[in-house]
Order: sequence, then structure tokens, then C-alpha cells
Amino acid sequence: MKRAFVALLGVLLALAITMTGGHARAQSSRPEMRATVDADTVEIGDTLHLTLQATTTSSDPVTDVEHGSLAGFLVRAHTSMPLQSVMIVNGVRSERRGVTVTWQLQATRTGTFTLGPASASVGGKRFTSQALTVRVVAPGHVPPRPAARDPFGNPFSTFDPWKNMLRDPPEEPRQAPSVPTDAKLALDAPRGSVAFLHAMIDKPLAVVGEQVTLSLYVYLDAAGPDHVEFTDPHEATVSDFVKLPVVPDDADTKPAGFAMVGGHLWSVRVVRKWALFPLKAGDLEVGPMSVTIARPRVTGSAVRQSEKLVVHVGEPPIAGRPAGYVVGDVGSFKLAAEISPRDLEEGGAVSVNVELSGTGNLPATLTTPSRAELEWLDPQVRSDIAAQQDEKLGGRRTFAFVVRVRKAGDVELGDISVPFWNPDAKSYGLARVALGSVHVRARAGTDAGGSSAAIPPETLPGLPLYRATRAGAKGERRHVADSPAFWLGLGLAPLAYAVVFGAGTAARRLRARRAERATSPAREMKESVAKAEAACRGDDARAADAAIVRAVETATVALLDVHVRGARADEVAARLEGAGVGGDVAREVEALLQDCAAARFSPEAVAIDAARARWVRARRALDALEVTR
Repeated sequence: MKRAFVALLGVLLALAITMTGGHARAQSSRPEMRATVDADTVEIGDTLHLTLQATTTSSDPVTDVEHGSLAGFLVRAHTSMPLQSVMIVNGVRSERRGVTVTWQLQATRTGTFTLGPASASVGGKRFTSQALTVRVVAPGHVPPRPAARDPFGNPFSTFDPWKNMLRDPPEEPRQAPSVPTDAKLALDAPRGSVAFLHAMIDKPLAVVGEQVTLSLYVYLDAAGPDHVEFTDPHEATVSDFVKLPVVPDDADTKPAGFAMVGGHLWSVRVVRKWALFPLKAGDLEVGPMSVTIARPRVTGSAVRQSEKLVVHVGEPPIAGRPAGYVVGDVGSFKLAAEISPRDLEEGGAVSVNVELSGTGNLPATLTTPSRAELEWLDPQVRSDIAAQQDEKLGGRRTFAFVVRVRKAGDVELGDISVPFWNPDAKSYGLARVALGSVHVRARAGTDAGGSSAAIPPETLPGLPLYRATRAGAKGERRHVADSPAFWLGLGLAPLAYAVVFGAGTAARRLRARRAERATSPAREMKESVAKAEAACRGDDARAADAAIVRAVETATVALLDVHVRGARADEVAARLEGAGVGGDVAREVEALLQDCAAARFSPEAVAIDAARARWVRARRALDALEVTR
């Protein structure tokens, strides 16, 4: 009986151990994910360590570990270490395996941030840890850390064999924060509290058509508010330049680094970056950009404005300038061409595709060979121009020509060349491509020189036919003077002359008056205004800008007898003011003409909405000029 009881007790104990182990395995089927940081408050520029320990009892490995959100921090380095442990409890063996990943993070701005949650994949499923909160403060604002102490003591600490394995490593002495700063962004003093704007150009000297890169930065006080909100932006004025964005204007601001300003740390971000191409020589001004700080409230003015800059622009040297050079063609260019077909019939057409590539101010037109046997039609132009890695604008512009050949035989197409000034090499260059020749077959019925192969013409064409018989005697002929109608007509001739002469004189006077009315300044202004209205209703922005310029030029003649066509851009306002026009109106007309010219000759496509906006400005200016008259 006693033996039976012991056997039963052993069976129950085995079942309990089995159930306990199965329950433990069921509870441990989900991997353990534990994330920690070595500090919950750090200074800007300090580093901290985010550690994820992921372990599992399953046979599937822990893979694809990710740190999750790291707002306000940059990853400087990371390490990974595998984990494996074996435990035997009541005769049941359990094994855990996993990985420990540590990321070294550097704080970049002040505020309270949530790190993680970190995650990892086990058996095709993703599991996450808890999220952690870390506060970043300005230098010198970290509260002192109290020394850790066990209030109850540990009487067995002297004999504790695990004390060196379980004890936290000693805290390293705190070092002064070391945030890398950019000396190029440093300033002697801030241009405003909390935030301010700063403008820079990459070169103060340039030639007409040479790229000048304008960078606009916003500086944010590293010890200031976590969030600064701006409103009411006013772009920098660059009326003497063609402006193309290196960074899209609607893109988010990008961090440029940190800078020391007046001995304090500031965070710097890029607001605008433009490529400016000067349109003329002289001291050209780049106006300031301005924004208003909406939040937080600041003492004094909330408007922040960048500096006003001046670019000294000249022309490339005359010495060594190649024939055909156009002022403004600046950069480094290459030409390539494809011609098809090379064999055609007289009067047919050849497709000539010319690709102009390189960096700089790529020309918008090409000069084609001038030959009597070739007719070059206007090309279709496609442009693919963008900022390159060195922030220089470049790309390619393709010209698709159709050329009609009017002569049979082997016809030379000539070559196309573009002289340019290379600002990097400080010398002129020449991009050239030879187009070669095409074979033109004569049309049926013509020889190789293009003459008709029909029946030869008569030797003496146009002579009357010869007579084969004699003609008879002529009868008596009646004279004109024998008719009464002759004398009647002779009397009426002077009267008819007077009538015809008078009618002719009246007709000439009528035509002169009509021509005078047709060419009067007022009528020309009316017609040019109507054409501008029609052009702005269309889709061609360049044609609309040209019509706007014509309307303004004719209006100054009709209303003030002032000719502004052909005047330099900076002479228009002076001429109008000399005719009694107010300074504001005169400067607005001058600025309007400059904006239209820049849009017409811009290498990029111009939006028709912008041209319509300029026409609205032009109508207001015309109304003001009419009031002045």
C-alpha cells in the first residue's frame, strides 16, 4: 500500500512538472522586448545610449532590429551583440536567445522627445518595446544627478560573488558638450532675438550670364523656444537677374548645421537657395527677404529681414573673344547632333536634332548655317535643367529642327557652334558639331542640276507665222476725224480731265486722312492694348509679355509723347519723371518692363498666370499715366 502511494505521488509530481513547464513555455512564447536609455535629461549636443534587449525561447532568431522614432536626435554609431542563456528548473531545461543593440544618439535641439518604440522580428512577426521620453535642455541646464544609495544597506556585500556582474558601471565624468559648428555660418552678433534671417552669395564678382548662388538661412537660438512659427514671407527682389531655384521654394527647410553667433550656439536651416544669372553689367542689387515671427511672441519688432547684397557684374574680356559670341553665354557647353534621313528626294525634309548640354546659362537659341539650298524651320525646344551636385545649374536643351533641301546632289548641311565664356577656366571655349552632308535625289523630270527634262524650246519663239499667199488690195479707209463723235469727244476731254483730276485729288486726301488716323499714337495704343488683352487670354506667356511691353511703350508715346522703347532699364523712370509722371508710377513702369523682359528671355517656361498678373499691373500703370496727362 505504501509503495502504491509513493508511485501515485511520483506520477502526480511528474504531471505537475510537465504542466508547469508547458505553461512556462506558453507564457514565454512571446519574445521579451526591453528598451532603456542611460539618461532621461541631456544637454543639446550631448550623447546618450538607447539600448534594446530582445530575447525569445523559440528557435526562431531575432532579426531586423529597428530603433523607431528618433526626433530631435542624430545616430552617431550603433553596436549589436548576440545573447544566449540556458536555465534548468526542476529538471526542465529552458534556453533563451536574442540580441542586444545599442545606438549612440546626439541631441540636436531642445525639447521633450519620445524615442522608439524599438522593434524586432521573430518568426516573421514584428514585436515592439515600450517608448521612452527624453528631455533636451540648453547647455548648463541639466539638473544634478543624485548619487544612488541603498537605504537599507547590504550586509552581505563583502561576500556577494555577483556584485561585479550586476552592479551598474561607474558613471563617467561629464564632458562639456561638443556640437560641431560651421565657421562659414558664424556671425559676430545675432540680427534678432529667438530667430533671424541671414543672406549669403557665393561670389561678389561675376560676368553677365554667370551663375551667382544666393543662400538664405534662418538662425534659431539653441537655448530658445522649441518651436518658432513664421508668417507673411516677402521674397528677395532680384529684378536684374534671371532666378532659378536650386532648392524648390516650396520644399521644407533643410538643416545646415550649427553656428556660433556672438559666442552662443544657434541652429541654422536653409530657407531658400537660388541660382541668379545677371542680365546686365553694373552693381546689381539683391533685395532682402523678410518674414514675421508669429509664435512665440517676441519683444520689439517681430519682422526679421535679411541683408541687402550687391553683386559687381562686368562682361567677359574683349581680348580673345571669338566671333559670334553672345554676351550672357557663360558656362561649359557641349554639342551633339543626329540627322535623319541622310538620303532623300529633292524638296524633301531632314530631321536635325541638336543637343546642347553642360552647366551654366545654356542658350535658348542656336544659330543655324545660312545657305540658299537649305530652309531651316523654327525648332521645337525641350529643356531638362536642374541643380547638379555642386549646386551649379545644368543639364541639356534639345533643338528639333526640320530642314528642307531645295537642291539635288550631295548637299553639305554645315555646322553649328556656340562660343562661350568659361568662368572656371577664365577663358573662351567653343562647342561645335559638324552636321555632315545628305544625298538628295533629283525628282522625276529634272536633271541633277534641277532643270526640266522636257522637249527643247523653239529656236526663235514668238514670231508670227509666215505667209504662203499674197494679200489683196486694201479698200479706202475711213478716218477718225470724219466722225462727229471725234469732235464731241475732243470737246469733252478737258472736262473729263478736270473731273478725273479732282476725283484723284479727293481720293488721295481721303487716303492720307485714313492713314493718319490709322497710324496715330492714340489708335496704335488702342490696338496694342487690345492685342495685350487677347494675348493674356491665351496660353503663350512669352507672347503675352511681349504684347504687354508693346502696350506700355505705345501708351507712353500717346499719352506723354515719351519714347521708352530702346531705353536702358534704369533710364525709363527718369524719362517719365521728366514728363511730369510721379516717382512711384515711373518706377512701377520701369520695374514692369524689366519683369516682362526677364520673363520673355528666361531659359525656362513662364507661367501664363504670372503674365496675366503683370498685365493687371500694366493696366493700373496706364490708368495712372492717363491721369498724369
